[in-house]
Amino acid sequence: MDPKVSIIVPIFNVENYLGRCIDSILNQSYNNLELILVNDASTDGSKDICDRYKEKHENVKVIHRPKSGGSASKARNDGLNMATGNYVAFVDSDDWIHPKMVETLLKVLTENKTKVAECDIYETDHYEIITLSEDLKQHITIENRLDAFKRIINSQRFSVCVRLYEYDLIKDIRFPENVISEDVYFTLELIKRLDNLVRIDLPLYYYYMTPNSVTRKTYSLKYFDSLNSGLNLQKYVQENEHDPELLEATQVHILRKLLYHYKMLNYYPSNDPDYEHRKRIKKLINKNYFNHKKNESYLKYAHFLPIKSFEALINLNRLKHKLLKTKEF
Repeated sequence: MDPKVSIIVPIFNVENYLGRCIDSILNQSYNNLELILVNDASTDGSKDICDRYKEKHENVKVIHRPKSGGSASKARNDGLNMATGNYVAFVDSDDWIHPKMVETLLKVLTENKTKVAECDIYETDHYEIITLSEDLKQHITIENRLDAFKRIINSQRFSVCVRLYEYDLIKDIRFPENVISEDVYFTLELIKRLDNLVRIDLPLYYYYMTPNSVTRKTYSLKYFDSLNSGLNLQKYVQENEHDPELLEATQVHILRKLLYHYKMLNYYPSNDPDYEHRKRIKKLINKNYFNHKKNESYLKYAHFLPIKSFEALINLNRLKHKLLKTKEF
């Protein structure tokens, strides 16, 4: 019998997109699927949609959480606790997947005797499906742990949704709860126990660029979760890895995160009226700064300019975008 694949979908107030997501999973060319819908205390019609699919499909399981976990973490963990498949995948509820995603990832995983298969992600603001190349072999790469680690950091491809996992490999990994950027923690734990993975450079996962996404809300100190995930990653690499390229990639990665938060705190200064957070980030930028060809001009300004001077620069930039009616980022 074909191995079972469990697909976990965390759900919170996505009634306008949920049917599209679920249909893309149930209409997979691979049939032995277990779909686990975890409704994270939605207040719209998402609960009823989940129940309707459960009534019509024997392979659909539904969990209704009485209280939201504040992020996808708790919902995904609940799904992992319920999963009975040989393999596990994650899909976010406003996204969708290619009709052959599961079949393709499972095929390249088993044929190459790995425990994790990864695909490319396609960002779009409307529904579409891209025709796949018929010659899959030319799109396949086998990466050892170190090469995969460096690529993931360089590309910031931490999303757990682009991979198919052997269940036994991740059965005791859980997402940290009540944080955003939880994927970074999960992927780091995965990397620690990985020998290799197979990657197919075809867009099998479709990321819907909705303005209501959690990653597109107005900046607040909650987004420091993403900085903390980066600092946790950096700490692990510095203490446990010795490859110069990996160490450099991690340093570039953390500098990008630090610069983002440094800029955003100046765009939204009410989050930091006493400059406490900007002072801390400025020290971390100075501590981690090094000359690198990928350094953008604003990183140089952040390193060399005093805090108040950098704030003035950001205010000028914001005024320019306001006058020209252009986007700040």
